[in-house]
Amino acid sequence: MKVPQENWQNVWKFVQKSVTLQTKLVFVMNEIQVIQSKIYEIRGVKVMLDKDLAELYQVTTGNLNKAVKRNIRRFPSDFMFQQTKEEWDSIRFQIGILETGRGKYTKFLPYAFTEQGLAMLSGV
Repeated sequence: MKVPQENWQNVWKFVQKSVTLQTKLVFVMNEIQVIQSKIYEIRGVKVMLDKDLAELYQVTTGNLNKAVKRNIRRFPSDFMFQQTKEEWDSIRFQIGILETGRGKYTKFLPYAFTEQGLAMLSGV
């Protein structure tokens, strides 16, 4: 029994769509893993750091922090807080930034944003 040519074309289109969807799914799963790897627990709260959020929003950390400071009333302490030196040292160890020195890494203690802070940040 011979299968008509148009049926093979339909099968081929279906396979192409399936491969495209699988590729998109893999990309989304990788993005989720990247984001999850940037969530830390500080002071018993899950947070993301300003530098990681700036990377996700494709802006500089300085510009992200300037936008927050212009709208500081929207960010109470349960939305955002600045890390202490000890907290930053602990996170640096977790993410592998152990070197110190002039120009190596941030000279300001990073800000940490809670889930509510992330939601507020998306509107700034």
